[in-house]
Amino acid sequence: MARSQVALERDGNIFLRDGGHEQQLTFSHSDHQPFLAVGCASVFFVHDLEPPQDPKFTSDHTEIWSTSMRSPGTAKPVYRGPFRWGRVAFTEFWHPEASGDCRQVYFMTNFAAVTPAVVRFDRTTDTVSLVVACLHYSVLSAGQFRDDLLIQQRRSAGPVGYDEIWLVVTSDGKEIKVFGKQRPPEADASE
Repeated sequence: MARSQVALERDGNIFLRDGGHEQQLTFSHSDHQPFLAVGCASVFFVHDLEPPQDPKFTSDHTEIWSTSMRSPGTAKPVYRGPFRWGRVAFTEFWHPEASGDCRQVYFMTNFAAVTPAVVRFDRTTDTVSLVVACLHYSVLSAGQFRDDLLIQQRRSAGPVGYDEIWLVVTSDGKEIKVFGKQRPPEADASE
């Protein structure tokens, strides 16, 4: 019988379900959005901090953490922030994912007024960089584009409106291939 592993969140804690067995991995009541990285036997997740006391943090402050799938209670920070872009410091992170070897950890942050962005933290060099502004992303785990990112963006469609584009980009944000484009349904209704 095949076994399947799933990471899940309940009551602010991360659990690993393996077949019919469930094991609690974190105990802080502040953890959510788990990403199961089987290749490195880890679960990456968002860890909420208490409301900021430090005036340099003007918004919610979250961090990206990880824990071993095999050792409950071993959670530790991966990326604490803030992520700086120019003179702006971003302190709210969500939707963590990792490359197959877990050297690159990706997450979303608020970036522009209406568009978030994907940020990459390189665990081998301890550096963080902006990858690309987009609405959604996923790290591809197999095939020709393994460890590249599938993203969804909105792009201008002439003088009025926009199209939604699905494309693959490298870990540095370089466009590789467009997979689809369409006008959002609400755009057609307003014309």
